[in-house]
Amino acid sequence: MKTANHPLKKDHTPKPHDPRLHQSRLSGMVEPEALCVTICTPAYAHMREEAVAAFRRHFGLPVLVIECADSEGYETKMKLDLLVGPRKMVFCDLDFRPIRSFPPVWQSGAWCAVRDHGHKHPSSFASYDIEAHGLDALSYFNSGFFTCDLSKPQHAAVFSTARIIWQDVQEGKRPPVGDFGDQFYLNAAVRQLGISISLLPVSMNWLRGYAEHGMFPYVPRVIYAVHAAGVPLTGKLSHLLFMEQAHGYAAADLCDSVAREHLALSVELA
Repeated sequence: MKTANHPLKKDHTPKPHDPRLHQSRLSGMVEPEALCVTICTPAYAHMREEAVAAFRRHFGLPVLVIECADSEGYETKMKLDLLVGPRKMVFCDLDFRPIRSFPPVWQSGAWCAVRDHGHKHPSSFASYDIEAHGLDALSYFNSGFFTCDLSKPQHAAVFSTARIIWQDVQEGKRPPVGDFGDQFYLNAAVRQLGISISLLPVSMNWLRGYAEHGMFPYVPRVIYAVHAAGVPLTGKLSHLLFMEQAHGYAAADLCDSVAREHLALSVELA
C-alpha cells in the first residue's frame, strides 16, 4: 500500500514554538504552595469580587470560592476536608480582609490561627461555650481565618470530628452550644484531637469590636487583616472599606530604640 501521499501522514518538520498553545501554558505551570479558600452564599455575593481580589493580592495564592446556599454556609466549612483535597489551605471568611502583604504563615504546615478575644466579654457565646464545654480560653481561635495542611490526616480529621460533635449536640449527647456557626465545633475538634495550634498575633485578624468593647487593651500599630465579624451583613462591606482606609497605611520598621524598649518591657500580647 502506497503511503507517500496519504492524507493522514504527519509533517514532522519542526515548527516554531507557539506560546498561545494551551499545552505550552500548562508546561510552565507549577503546583501552588497553598490554596486560599472561601465560602460564598447568595447573601454575601455582593462582597465576593472585592474579597477575592484582596486574597489574591495580599496572599499571592490562587483562590477557590465554594458556593452554597445561605443555610449551608457553616455546615460547608465543616466539610472542607471533602471539598478542598490534600493540600495546604488558607481559609478566609468573605468578611475577612487582608489589607497588606501577608506573611506566608501557611508555609509551616501548622494549624495557624488568631485567638478570639471575644470570649473576654462575659455575655459572649464564646465565653459560654468555653465554660460549658471545658475549652481552653488561651487557645480558643477565631475561625474566620486559619491555615492548615489537609494532607496531614490529623488536620483533615478536625473537620470530620467537628461534624460528629455537631451531630452529638443535635442529639443532646453534649451540652447546648451558644455559637450559631462553626467556630465552636472546629475549636472543640482541635482540642479533642490534641492538635497543636500556632497562635498568630491579633494584628492578623483584627476586629474593631475588640477595642470598642474593652476586650483588647490597644490597637496594633501594624494591622495585616481586618474582620467584620459581628457587624450586621448590610454594613460589612462599608465597615471593611473604612477599616482598610484607616489601617492600610505604609508602616516603617520600628526604630531601634523603640524596639529595644518594647522587648525590655515585654508588653507584646498574643
